[in-house]
Amino acid sequence: MLLTYGDIVSFLPDRIGYQDESMAFYSIATSCSLHQEKSLYIPIEDDEPDLKRALENGAIAALWPAEIEVPRYRPNHFPIFFTNDLLKGLEIMMNEYLTKLEKTEAVPTHATKLLCSNIQNGPAGLSELSNRLHTYLSQEGREEI
Repeated sequence: MLLTYGDIVSFLPDRIGYQDESMAFYSIATSCSLHQEKSLYIPIEDDEPDLKRALENGAIAALWPAEIEVPRYRPNHFPIFFTNDLLKGLEIMMNEYLTKLEKTEAVPTHATKLLCSNIQNGPAGLSELSNRLHTYLSQEGREEI
């Protein structure tokens, strides 16, 4: 069971771009430099958000700092969710997603993965979220997509 646009919009309603409740994310990438096929880009590890590089690396949506103007080159259809605090937005998203996974009676065979370039030196809380997701995925019968 993958994280979807519909999951995110339920707790981050401020958004622009294409709206498709069923759009699924294979991964969440915290840096634009990571290969991120069909990912949600969250620029937590980047000094400055780089939407162009994230798009080149496969991002299909982004969680964006509300105080930073969205680049003009953003494709009109590209979904962007806004938040005042990226890490808090990621924490809420991961907690909601993990709760959804844990409540599912059927064992999901695929799950959205969290991609981080340097999780140990990343923002506080990022390592804990990654460990929680990894623990869930390492249970029998589950795998990342």
